[in-house]
Amino acid sequence: MAAPLKVSASVVKQSFGRVFDEAQKGTVIIEKRGRPVVAMIPIAEYEALKPAPGKVLDMLSDRFDVLVADMQRREYGDAMKKAFGASAKELGKAHLRGFKKRGF
Repeated sequence: MAAPLKVSASVVKQSFGRVFDEAQKGTVIIEKRGRPVVAMIPIAEYEALKPAPGKVLDMLSDRFDVLVADMQRREYGDAMKKAFGASAKELGKAHLRGFKKRGF
């Protein structure tokens, strides 16, 4: 597979037809201020990326089952009791800890 073609948004604006033709052959990455913001891909690649609707439902159902099973654990119930008994200040501090833990 060839490396994606990278073009600036201004080139796309000035030469959309040419960029469109290139995107039919392979991926085109459109950059704005030197940063990638949009990818144009051939329709065959797009279709290959889209899961069948039944698969999406199966995946969500499986994930839901895992979450429900997780909630049955004793630690989860204890954590929920603690959360519902917490003050607004305690909830705020917990939120900030979780925010920092996720790298924000």
